Amino acid sequence: TDSDEWVKDQTFYYTYNEFQILDEINVFDYQDNMFSQKYLYEYYDNQLLMKRSLQFFINGAWQNTALYYYTYNAKNLLWKIAIKELVSDVMTNTQRHIYWYDQKNIPTGYMRQRWIDGKWSNYVIHNYSYNEYMLLSGTTETRVSDNEIFRQDFYSYDRNAVLAESLVQVKNDEDI
Repeated sequence: TDSDEWVKDQTFYYTYNEFQILDEINVFDYQDNMFSQKYLYEYYDNQLLMKRSLQFFINGAWQNTALYYYTYNAKNLLWKIAIKELVSDVMTNTQRHIYWYDQKNIPTGYMRQRWIDGKWSNYVIHNYSYNEYMLLSGTTETRVSDNEIFRQDFYSYDRNAVLAESLVQVKNDEDI
């Protein structure tokens, strides 16, 4: 606020299903004094996430604004996330992520694709690196169009292998 006092903005309420897996998040917005958004989660029979939806309370009703669909490979490793967003009142493909793993099933990164002119187009490659204890030590994001790394994240851990610090650095680029 103008007086430098802390004020409540939002409260997130978490609900879990009978398997103690996240089922729903309801967000109470103190500025509007109402529940303004919620996240809903659906699972396959094996408890892997199947679908996540983001809904906003618009004109007196809950409306999907983003849908995330999760697909897994034969080893139950995440293979693909397909994302649809509300565009001009129609749920439309916007992007998807295709994940990669090494021979030990360690995730090594993913390709982010955008839906452009009715087809998927490669956009950004995300690569993961690990330290000697197999803790995530960094990620890079590389634009496919010019093969330029434009973002790097670095992670460090305390002696108990608990995340202690993360550093994000980006290139100063008006296209980002």
